[in-house]
Formats: sequence, structure tokens, C-alpha cells
Amino acid sequence: MKIDMTYISRNAVVNGICPADFYGSRFARLSRPNPRGWSNTRCIFHDDSTPSLGVNLQTGAFKCLACGTSGSNIIQFEIERTRGSFADVLRLLVDEWGVIV
Repeated sequence: MKIDMTYISRNAVVNGICPADFYGSRFARLSRPNPRGWSNTRCIFHDDSTPSLGVNLQTGAFKCLACGTSGSNIIQFEIERTRGSFADVLRLLVDEWGVIV
């Protein structure tokens, strides 16, 4: 399906995808979240043997304490993960998650 990027709102995509579901689908093992919503897992941005990547299951923010990769939402996470452009990542997320824009 060809998506016209003129009408895709960044906020519609961020608000249309639950961060807990998103990160749950990307990682096999997430630690139990703390009261502020942060959970730890192994970082996919570098060779990691211990859980150094923190993901916020409420806001979508992420930060690796080892390599320093960080961002404030799931769009930035996918840009880092896929090394794609902003527009490509929006298309990918809309297609994959069925976000209505």
C-alpha cells in the first residue's frame, strides 16, 4: 500500500502504538518495569552480554547505559535500529502496526 507522507502525523504514529506492545514485540526478554515504567533488556545497538538498554514502557523513551544510544520515542528507536529515514520508518510503523492516520 502506497502511503502519502503528506498526511502522516508523527504524533498520530507515536500515540497510535502502545510502547509496551512495541518493545515487547522487539525483545524476547524485558525485565519487570519499575514504578516509573522503565524496563531493561540487552542492547541491540552493540554487542551486549548484560541488560544495559532501558526502555520506558509508558513513554517509549530508550537509553543504553553502555553505548549511549538514546531517544524519546519509538520512531527514534526504529530509525536507530533500521538506519532508515524518518519517512521510511513512519511508513514501516504505519504498515506494521495498522496505525490509522
